[in-house]
Parts: sequence; structure tokens; C-alpha cells
Amino acid sequence: DPLLGSEIGCRPCRCPDTVASGHSYASQCALISSSNDVICYCHLGYSGAKCDVCDNNFYGNPEKPGGSCNPCNCTNNIDLNQSGNCDGKSGKCLQCLYNSDGDHCEYCRDGYYGDASRQDCRSNLLTFDETLFFFFHLIFVFCYDSL
Repeated sequence: DPLLGSEIGCRPCRCPDTVASGHSYASQCALISSSNDVICYCHLGYSGAKCDVCDNNFYGNPEKPGGSCNPCNCTNNIDLNQSGNCDGKSGKCLQCLYNSDGDHCEYCRDGYYGDASRQDCRSNLLTFDETLFFFFHLIFVFCYDSL
């Protein structure tokens, strides 16, 4: 009973506004009787005391009416267990993995080629073994042709 031990009566949750306003991102809220603070239980993707900021790996503008939080689209080239993968306002990816790059980690970074959407960006440079093979192959071909 929200009236027990408190002089504040029962009111609609403001997370960040009421459900009736269409600007609420919480399933429910609770009153902390010792401080009379309201705690919102935010929907997935929302965070903050009033569900007015986007959670990790989400972006948007939930504090404005009509705003929302959307999952960051980083082409599966981020570690979802890490924080700070994308900008909380713009959604721009900040920690691309697998040698990918771009606002959504959608292409291979400079010096790499392949398909970033499949986490398949490979270096344009030869490995040491490939370099040795190529070098000895050239020597063999050159020496063989000289005979």
C-alpha cells in the first residue's frame, strides 16, 4: 500500500511521464518510503531513475515526447557485454570489432577486405608464411626460367 508510512498518496508513475500521456517507458514504479523517491522499472532499452535515458547498446531521445530508444545497429560487430558500443544519441558505433569500420561497422577498415557483415575482414598484407612462399616461388620461377 503506497499510503503506508508516507504522506504521499498514490499517483500515476512518471517514467518519464504517465502512461496516459503516451510518454512512459516503465512497466511499474515503486515508492521508497524512507526517501519518498519513486523508482521506475524501465522497459528493455531504457534506463535512469525516470527511464529517460537509453540503456547500454541502445540510442535515441526518450526524454522528449514521441522519442524512444532503439537497439544500436552495429552489424553484429560489437561485444554486447561491453558498455559504450554506440553513441547513446546518434547510434553511431564506437567499438567495431573484427577489423570492421563505419557508423554501423558495416565495412572493412582500411587495409582489410571482405564482408564485414559476416565478420570476415582480412588483411591486405601477406602473413610471414605467405611472404616466404611467394618469395621462394619467385626465386624458383626465376632460376628455372634462367636454365
